[in-house]
Amino acid sequence: MKYIFCSIVLIICAVHVNAAESLESQRLAKLKEVARIGSILLDGDACQKIVTPRAEELMVKKHPDDRWFGSDNYDVHLAEFTRQKQLLKRMAKLVDFKTDCNLIMKTKKPGKIHMVIRQLNNMYRYYTFGQLETDPPKELVPVLEKGETVVVKHPKRKIISVFAPVKNSMNEVVGMIEVCGSIEE
Repeated sequence: MKYIFCSIVLIICAVHVNAAESLESQRLAKLKEVARIGSILLDGDACQKIVTPRAEELMVKKHPDDRWFGSDNYDVHLAEFTRQKQLLKRMAKLVDFKTDCNLIMKTKKPGKIHMVIRQLNNMYRYYTFGQLETDPPKELVPVLEKGETVVVKHPKRKIISVFAPVKNSMNEVVGMIEVCGSIEE
């Protein structure tokens, strides 16, 4: 009797693990598809115009008395910012689970990136509040240098991020879309 009970428990556990893996793989496939669509639809030339030249210059300057000097002087071309943000919000609705689509762009300073648009669910992998520019994490270098799509699991939260390139009219990678979604119900 114990043998049968233990067998049933093991079967139930195996089915539950397979269902969880299946849910994760299904969601990952959907996130990859949204990232692919975003990589096609986002206009890299337009995205490059979101942050104003003034903000690009001031966001990297340090002020001895004002820790938030760069953030306080951050501004965008509102029409283009709004157009791209709305597109990203609509793309997040292509799936039936909690998802955010964020825009990360290269800055004028070589080798640096900047989170330009972050969405309402606060789902992202590498952003730190108040950080205006940073070195790209090594996992994202293939996106920026080769135009590859990269999948990254968050080590602490139950989310997966898919990063895909954003290209301009010259077919140069100028940034990336992050499609970040929950992998649990």
